[in-house]
Amino acid sequence: MLCRGNRFPEKTTTWGRTFRNPLAIAVHLRHFFAVRGSPLLRSIVIVLLLIASAAVLVRLTSARAPEKAPLQATPAESKPSSQRLPYRLTVSAETAEVKLSAGDHPAVSELSGVLETAPNAPLFLTVRWKTPAAAGEHRFAKLVLEPAGKPTITHVFDAEGDIDDVFELP
Repeated sequence: MLCRGNRFPEKTTTWGRTFRNPLAIAVHLRHFFAVRGSPLLRSIVIVLLLIASAAVLVRLTSARAPEKAPLQATPAESKPSSQRLPYRLTVSAETAEVKLSAGDHPAVSELSGVLETAPNAPLFLTVRWKTPAAAGEHRFAKLVLEPAGKPTITHVFDAEGDIDDVFELP
């Protein structure tokens, strides 16, 4: 409650002293041990701390730059449109017909040789047996591929009757 002629009617108490004016508190704090020192030095320290805080915040909130995309290969360095893939096919019984093809390339009917394939093209294998399989008998065809400069790939096709299957190269 304000009294006439008195701007600060209530008394302020700080460290055992009573002040009528809040400005007197600021004057009194000048003698407090934590506030001693040059005002210029204090200002410089505060500015340096603010700059350091701003630098940390900028680093934490900045967006990461996207990684640069690898250079695209020139046509001379690009992969060939077809590759030669040596293969061996082992079958568990006599066959009447064998067809092995890769993608749009023509099918081969030999049990070993070289297969023309497009990169990552699926392999299609069709095996017709000379005699029908007995009840419960599984027949198989084992395909071994030997790509140049890569590990050998082996895949086994099996079925109760004729084999008509697809294999995708890894």
